[in-house]
Amino acid sequence: MKKLLFLSAVSLAALSPKAEAPIIQDTLQSALHNSADLQIANANVHVEEEGKTLVHRELFPQITFNAKGTAGFGEKKVNNPTSRPGKYRENGQENSGSMGLTLGVGLYEGGMYWANLEKAEHDVAASKLAFESTAQSSLFNALKVYADLQAARSTLAVVENAVVIYEQQLKIAEVKYKVGDETIAAVESMRAKLEQFRSRGIAAKAEVATQEATFIRVVGKRAPKNLMDVKLPDSFPISLKHALEIAEKDNLDVKIQKEAAAAAKASVRATYGKNLLPKLQMGFEFSRKLSATKGRFDGMHVPTKKTRENELGISATLSIPLDYSGGKQAGVRQARYAAAKERLKIVEKRREQLLNVAVLWQKYQRDTAQIKQYVTQIKSAKVAMKAIEQQYKAGVVTYLNLIEAQQEELEAQNGLITSRRDALLSGVQLMVALGIFEPSLFNVEAPQVAFEDSFWGTAIPEFALDTQNQDPVIGELQQFAA
Repeated sequence: MKKLLFLSAVSLAALSPKAEAPIIQDTLQSALHNSADLQIANANVHVEEEGKTLVHRELFPQITFNAKGTAGFGEKKVNNPTSRPGKYRENGQENSGSMGLTLGVGLYEGGMYWANLEKAEHDVAASKLAFESTAQSSLFNALKVYADLQAARSTLAVVENAVVIYEQQLKIAEVKYKVGDETIAAVESMRAKLEQFRSRGIAAKAEVATQEATFIRVVGKRAPKNLMDVKLPDSFPISLKHALEIAEKDNLDVKIQKEAAAAAKASVRATYGKNLLPKLQMGFEFSRKLSATKGRFDGMHVPTKKTRENELGISATLSIPLDYSGGKQAGVRQARYAAAKERLKIVEKRREQLLNVAVLWQKYQRDTAQIKQYVTQIKSAKVAMKAIEQQYKAGVVTYLNLIEAQQEELEAQNGLITSRRDALLSGVQLMVALGIFEPSLFNVEAPQVAFEDSFWGTAIPEFALDTQNQDPVIGELQQFAA
């Protein structure tokens, strides 16, 4: 009787057999490799790098080479002034070719190009920080689907275990009712409880299927059968004060905003130099023209005439803007307002992130406290079950009291599963907000941006995702659905 009435505790750890660490490493590494968001962030870094290269090339002298060739043929009738009178034909041919080389040097551009280069450098730095932030988000999403699937499987196991026990208890209650040791109310109550958990089992199976499909979408492959427990690394902050200090120094969103503010500041100098400062340019030009003419007059050849012309020119241009309408000065003011706005965003971003860290810290403390609460509640439920079972044998309590005690233990088990999942995710969210959630914490290779500054050529490197062929993640989802 005792082994049939006692509902054994099933925890998240018990339902997750210990596996080797590479299970988590492989999951996270696969998620980084198949993350479309990470590939987009990678491409954005390359866009900004090439933009920086483009600005840098504008500092080079501008060289232009031109070449041109022409060929002309003609025929006309003329009077012959030296021989017999009459009209005679004159045929002619003229070939010419020219080429020129021009060199332009900007001696002073109001500091515009150097300011644009500095802005491009800050844009590159911001894109790299955004890439790092996207990598952290991809890791968090992978851990979230991992924890969600683990919790869904654990909940399903708890419900299935309850269904088995309630089925056994219903049979016992029906036998006892036939001999007059139990009431019909207890039997029907047990039957209703059994149907309730059968329904919950159907919902739990659907949730497991949903989480397995989500796992494939995020990670890029099917989840292993055994999922090990995930523990937060030892570098977790020890207090809220410590967490706030880390956030002030390492938060990626604040760093990205600082780079945006620095880029806006450089844009002010570029706009000022472009609109209001004088420019001095030097130009050097060399050209050569070759031509040759030959013809036939009254059936006789005319000697070929060849000419060659060389030209060399040097020019200097000084441009002084006269902003009589005030439009260019308005452009500078607009750039300064934009820079001030970006600086104010740093203040708002710092406030937002510090508040976020404080909220996540309290949430993590609450979730970890709930784990202890449910563990204690399960232990208490076990003791209460033994006491109620003894009271039931002595006829002090009814069968309904046993059902209620089992229900309390079952809900405590489900609460423990949920609280462990919530504590893991809130802890990871806190580490992301602090800017310390890095792949190396889980022995995962951090993604890198391999940019090569090519002087010539238009080809670009291939990215991990092959968009020309079928997406492997979609293939996995189709196989799972089948």
